[in-house]
Amino acid sequence: MNDQRKKLGKMALTGFILPFITPLTFILLITLFNGPGDHSLEIVIWCASCFFLNCVACDLSIIGIILCKVKKRRGAAYGVWGIIFSQLALFFVFIVFCAAFLHESPPSPPPSYYQELSISLLNLL
Repeated sequence: MNDQRKKLGKMALTGFILPFITPLTFILLITLFNGPGDHSLEIVIWCASCFFLNCVACDLSIIGIILCKVKKRRGAAYGVWGIIFSQLALFFVFIVFCAAFLHESPPSPPPSYYQELSISLLNLL
């Protein structure tokens, strides 16, 4: 009966909700910047802002767990899940960053003999 009367720790709940913004903004990023062109600046800004957001979410979850235990409030489980989800979201941001910038481009095929011959003939003219 006392558990139902306890207040919910809002900081732990906030730390639980914030990591869910990362996949939602990723979907928004994909839909807005789907066309041709170089979108590396937008991806870097998205990765940096989501990294910062998930670090804040993890910190809020840790503080929320501590406050829930000290003030005897409900919501410590939200804080634990907030830490787990924020770490998973950080890993997701890391994977997106690596996929966007640390991939190796395919090698270009070597020029054929006929291309070299035509280039050398054009240079003679």
